[in-house]
Amino acid sequence: MKLISVILLIFTTTFAHFNVLKSDTDVVNQKTSNSINILTNFSHPFTQEIISKERPDEFYLIRNGKRVNLLNKLVSDKDGNHELKYKIKASGDYIFISKNRAYFEKDENKYITHIAKTIINSYQRENAWMNPVGLEAEIVPLTRPYGLKKGMLFSAKVLKNGKPAKNVMVEIEFFNDKNIEDEFHIYKTVTDEFGNFSFVAPYRGYFGFSALLEGEKIDNKESEIGAVLWVNFK
Repeated sequence: MKLISVILLIFTTTFAHFNVLKSDTDVVNQKTSNSINILTNFSHPFTQEIISKERPDEFYLIRNGKRVNLLNKLVSDKDGNHELKYKIKASGDYIFISKNRAYFEKDENKYITHIAKTIINSYQRENAWMNPVGLEAEIVPLTRPYGLKKGMLFSAKVLKNGKPAKNVMVEIEFFNDKNIEDEFHIYKTVTDEFGNFSFVAPYRGYFGFSALLEGEKIDNKESEIGAVLWVNFK
């Protein structure tokens, strides 16, 4: 018997908080430069409104299972954008991680911390994209997260402390650098019993996926820990 999963998407016009982490390319090959530019900020990605100008608490690369701290390499501007110029020197998957400093959202009376991940591939050597990297809150792709096209089905699994997180709300938002107008621009879906969810991108560009999980209290206030993954669709 085949198990058929139903994808339920809910549309909303509110503004989601996102730890943005995107590159100017998700693939490096013989036809591209091996120098990439990575952007991180804490914002509403569809409206391009930055919420906090503070630098990330953590920013690093995971390569061949090793962690490389890159926080001191970030260059910040007055608007709250933090950028890294990085040169790819070998083939394989490069996993970049950004964790924002806990942000207190007054309207919700809680702290928000997002652990964002994006994956860059070099020279078609696929060696790490499908593996968890041990984050407290993490989205692990079930579909290869680069070389994707608009209209393709993308699936992933949400983990909390390494275990599948079922019935978790996942907010999905487009990084709107194309001035697209969309009244219902935040998509929402819920993970199944295995922690899995799926999505079909309606636009070309980067989409952020944020699984909203309960974190430990900060200063006796509730906190949200977000597992975030940024994926590019061409």
